[in-house]
Amino acid sequence: MDAWLRWKQKDTSVKKVYTNMYSLRLDTLRLYGYHGVHKEEALLGGWFEADVEIFFESDKKTIDQLSDTIDYVDIYERIKRCMQQPQALLETLCARIADDVLLADERVLKVQVNINKLNPPISNFSGKIGICLIRSRSIS
Repeated sequence: MDAWLRWKQKDTSVKKVYTNMYSLRLDTLRLYGYHGVHKEEALLGGWFEADVEIFFESDKKTIDQLSDTIDYVDIYERIKRCMQQPQALLETLCARIADDVLLADERVLKVQVNINKLNPPISNFSGKIGICLIRSRSIS
């Protein structure tokens, strides 16, 4: 008799195992930074908006302890630290944030980082520009 059938028949010798994929999101973080290739951006800085989504697994059926999840306060501090280090390109900034988040906790399997420049130095431009990076942990 296969395991599924034993479980369906309420055989208590079969242990129920849970694997859950969670997504932790930090959305619409407004941070000031000095990112860009133009001299004015490095001198004056500008406002950026960041969305970071973190995917992690847990074998817990219910998460009721901070130690069983990813600490979003720690993740926010990591994002802030990365945003304080000037980068010429948003692609580099996204990569640094993604790498830092992946290093934060071995349970993190994938991270998606979206960075928007709210006031890009483009003449007669209305809107924002941005970059998105999705980076996954390599399993060797």
